[in-house]
Amino acid sequence: MLKNNRVNFIISLVIAIALWVYVNGETNPQTTKTFKNIPITFDNEQTLTDEELAVLSTSADSLSVTLSGSRKNVSTVTSSEITATVNLADADNGDNSLKITVTVPEDVQVDSTSLARVDVAVEKLLSKSVDVTVRYSGKFNEDSEPLTVDTSRNSVTVSGAESLVNKVSAVTATIDSSKVTDKMKRLEGVLYAVDSSGNAVNGVNLSAKTVKVSTVLAMVKTVTLDVPVTDDTSDSVDRTYSAPKTITIKGKAADVADIDSITAEDIDISNVTKDSSITIVPILPDGVEVSNKSQSLKLKVTVAELSSQTFTFSAADVETSGQDDTLDASVNTDEITVTVTGKADNISNITEGDFTLSCDLSDLSAGKHSVNLDVSCSGTYIKMTTSPQKVSVTLTDNN
Repeated sequence: MLKNNRVNFIISLVIAIALWVYVNGETNPQTTKTFKNIPITFDNEQTLTDEELAVLSTSADSLSVTLSGSRKNVSTVTSSEITATVNLADADNGDNSLKITVTVPEDVQVDSTSLARVDVAVEKLLSKSVDVTVRYSGKFNEDSEPLTVDTSRNSVTVSGAESLVNKVSAVTATIDSSKVTDKMKRLEGVLYAVDSSGNAVNGVNLSAKTVKVSTVLAMVKTVTLDVPVTDDTSDSVDRTYSAPKTITIKGKAADVADIDSITAEDIDISNVTKDSSITIVPILPDGVEVSNKSQSLKLKVTVAELSSQTFTFSAADVETSGQDDTLDASVNTDEITVTVTGKADNISNITEGDFTLSCDLSDLSAGKHSVNLDVSCSGTYIKMTTSPQKVSVTLTDNN
């Protein structure tokens, strides 16, 4: 009995294996398979360029594709055999919804895709020349830093959608500071576009991909910084400013040895109407650069609205001095106005008692005279005006 059960089990197993081989080998059933992250290729970009247009943005750069077919055929397909393309020749200036064309091997079919179309924003094409700057990554010693002696190119052309190109303020190459030694080296850096904050601007084209940089370790030195400031306005605001007193520079020992101070370009704050931070641009001798320690030199400007207050005085408020003892002085000007201007909290504390009005009558003889009026104020103010600036005084003999 036991022997019969074993025989039956073996027979059943053989039949099951035979059926599995038949189904999978002979009939090869239909199946599906999904491929994710298939890149979308945008063709005919040159057509846009010829029309002075450029791609600003796209809503997607990849999609998922599900294939159907026999298990054998589907199983042999790789992601590299699937292409998804968008024809940019069909795009116009503005927003576009463009069809995605998916191509697969002949022995399988596209069952479905995660996207059928992609949104493409197109703008005017803009090109501009932008300066190349070199940055160094990594740590530096206290007394030395890499110095850029020369670069293979000083500028590159940036092109692309207008709003993207307008964001670009510099094209930068980053050099690993650990590769810089006290002997001159020629190192290569990859160029990338950045905005005014140093953030990468993607989606623009550069006329060159790399730059070669001649670099060497340089001496670091801290010297005095002089920042000339101009404020030619007489408006109703008070501008105060502060600037760093020193700057750290770097260069070959012979180039920095005799440098004790650096002067910056003049900064005009005449039109500054709110608190601001203005970049200081040092004027550097050949072969000398600003150290990484002084990369963010700023002039800080504080703006405060001014307030004015006018006080009225009479002839009796004017003190006379210097006249001969035989003469009596009489001020004839009936009304004198004094206007003080300054910060509101200071001006509001000034009273009439803070003023002294006087005139010097030395060397004057009897008679009527027009003399300068001297006005002083013990309060805090920025500007003071007096009207009139001269007063009429009569001197009479007191004998």
